[in-house]
Amino acid sequence: MLFSNSSKRCRTGVLQMAPTMRRRSLNNCGKSTNQRPPSNGNFLIAALNSIEPFVMNVAMIDLFYANEEWAKLRRPGAVEFVQDRLAALSQSLGGNPYLDGDRFTAGGLMMTTVLRILNHTDIVTSDARLAAYVERCTSRPAFRHALEAQLGDFRLTA
Repeated sequence: MLFSNSSKRCRTGVLQMAPTMRRRSLNNCGKSTNQRPPSNGNFLIAALNSIEPFVMNVAMIDLFYANEEWAKLRRPGAVEFVQDRLAALSQSLGGNPYLDGDRFTAGGLMMTTVLRILNHTDIVTSDARLAAYVERCTSRPAFRHALEAQLGDFRLTA
C-alpha cells in the first residue's frame, strides 16, 4: 500500500496508508459519522513526492544524458528504484479502477500525468495493473480534453 496513518515507510520509502482507515468526523448536520477520509490529496502528494522524482531521474537520464558514460552506469539502478516505487503503487491500486476506489480524483489525475512521463519506456506498461490504470485514466474524455487544451497552447507558440 502507498500510505499508512502510522507514517511507516516500506522498503522503497513510499509512505503507506491503510485503505480501510476510518476517522470520526461531523457531517453537515453536526452528526458524528464514521467515514473513510478522501485520499485524493494523499495520492496527489504521493504522485509529486514519492513517484515523480524517481520517474524524472530515469527520464532525465534517457532524454538528456543517454550518451554519457555515467548515465549508462546509473540507469539500471534508477530503473530498479522506480520499479520498486511503481510496485508499491500497483499494490495500492489493487483491484480498484482508480487509486481512490471508484472515484477518479485530482490525485489520480496527477499520478496519471506522472506515469505518462515514462511513455518512452516499458517501465509502467510492464505492470499490467498500472498499464490498465493509465489507459483507463487517459481514455477519459475530460483527460483527453484537458490534454488537448494544454497541447493547444504549445501548438500556438510552435
